[in-house]
Amino acid sequence: MDIKVCDAIMGSGKSSAAINYMNANPGRKFIYITPFLEEASRIRHACPGLHFKEPSSRLPEYGYKKYEHICALIKSGENISSTHSLFMRLSGDMIDAIREYEYTLIIDEDLECLQKCDTLLADDLADQIALGRARRENGFITFQNYENYHGAFRGMMDRAEDHELIDICAGNDKGYVGLYYWVYPKQILEAFSEVFVLTYMFDAQAIKWYFDMEKLPYQYIHTAFDGETYSFTDGEAYIPGYVRSVRDKIHIVGTKRMNRVGDDRHDLSVSWFQRQGDTGGGIRQLGKNLTNFFNEIASDIPTRDRMWTTFECAKSIVRGKGYMRSDTAFNIRATNELRNKRALAYCVNVFMNPFEKNYLVGKGVTVDEDAYALSSMVQWIWRSAIRDGGEIWLYIPSSRMRELLLGWMDSLEKGGENG
Repeated sequence: MDIKVCDAIMGSGKSSAAINYMNANPGRKFIYITPFLEEASRIRHACPGLHFKEPSSRLPEYGYKKYEHICALIKSGENISSTHSLFMRLSGDMIDAIREYEYTLIIDEDLECLQKCDTLLADDLADQIALGRARRENGFITFQNYENYHGAFRGMMDRAEDHELIDICAGNDKGYVGLYYWVYPKQILEAFSEVFVLTYMFDAQAIKWYFDMEKLPYQYIHTAFDGETYSFTDGEAYIPGYVRSVRDKIHIVGTKRMNRVGDDRHDLSVSWFQRQGDTGGGIRQLGKNLTNFFNEIASDIPTRDRMWTTFECAKSIVRGKGYMRSDTAFNIRATNELRNKRALAYCVNVFMNPFEKNYLVGKGVTVDEDAYALSSMVQWIWRSAIRDGGEIWLYIPSSRMRELLLGWMDSLEKGGENG
């Protein structure tokens, strides 16, 4: 297996280079995965000669199940464009077929190879252990003697035959347990003849940490542009012309009164919102600031061209007139549906889950929490009109997040496209 990471800023032609690579190699077999269905459809239309198939839930011969369909497509050696979520369900049964057809895997954007298991609680696991159907040892959770069990956890038990289920809190000095994660089986990735990862700020992403944790080697490549066509290259990286003028296109609110709510390093973090509750003075002030931003500072920008975000626990509290229905997820990426947005408010301060961070560090992985926060924010901003070279007006009340963005823009002006 050969892993190539194309780590390049948005607009560098990563997807176009991948499409050209696939069209130039019609004798190879490809699986292209992306976060969103519309992007999977785009690949199918962009490579007509390769006859890409998209897994469907409308086919009775596969029990109306996308998973059964994608498995059948792999076993038939079809070119496939699909989503991250469906790919993550693949089991070891697919390894032989992937090897047989010498598939190339193209991963568009970060892939969460370490996924939180929300269907299992500590009490649930204790019950299964007491019944003799589960074991916990050295942080790993396995299941046994469940052939005749058909309860709520049967699907999870079957999945654990291929995917590792771990308790990332096991062995911590506070004695806390009960935060469970799925680890994607590296044997599936190793079955591919080559793997391409198309992303930006790779060092700050889950897939990089997974590669390092699992000791999977990778090499960096870039995109090249000859004036007409994008391609992959081992040589000098193509840097789009807009990069050095980003600061002229992004207008950040600098009013001290508006930004005071996020002065401290940990203001607007998840824990800050949790401490505020429904009636905290800080969260009420944030709502007032959002109203002021959208209805005063950005009043000439219509509602349809606005977007904002904060953590789910606070959206209903700070949502207001003029921006009621324009909220998005703070970590959204790889969608073109928001490219009209010109007035943006990024009302979060992003930190990693401390237990997840400690687990990775314990595995020898280097984690840069500021880079992780910056990556999430930049990807969110680039869903907007800035991706087409348009100007945007941006409210970032967290001083930490604002300074990270300003530092990143400084690095772009100096020519460092990776920040």
